Amino acid sequence: MMILSNILPTFEIANITAAAVFIFFLTLVNVFVAPIIKLFAFPINFLTLGLFNSVLNLLIIGFVTTWINGVDISGNFFSTLLTLILISLSMSLAQSIVGNYSD
Repeated sequence: MMILSNILPTFEIANITAAAVFIFFLTLVNVFVAPIIKLFAFPINFLTLGLFNSVLNLLIIGFVTTWINGVDISGNFFSTLLTLILISLSMSLAQSIVGNYSD
């Protein structure tokens, strides 16, 4: 997350503590809340052939960002969307790496 904060001008993390808290809460929401939301959103996800799942991930990241002081996503719509997509991709990459070790 700190690397993305240095690369993207629209994504700002104040310090390492804010990054750790952001990752912690994002993990908690992805483990406990996201499966429930995705269960209720299954019909829409089915109709859109899984594309709505990406929208849900972006909404979850945006929601967690509003909770944490020191983490800010600013800019216009397209720069914010690009920032959220890159955060989502980095989360997917980390999950695939961790998933390989847990098998």
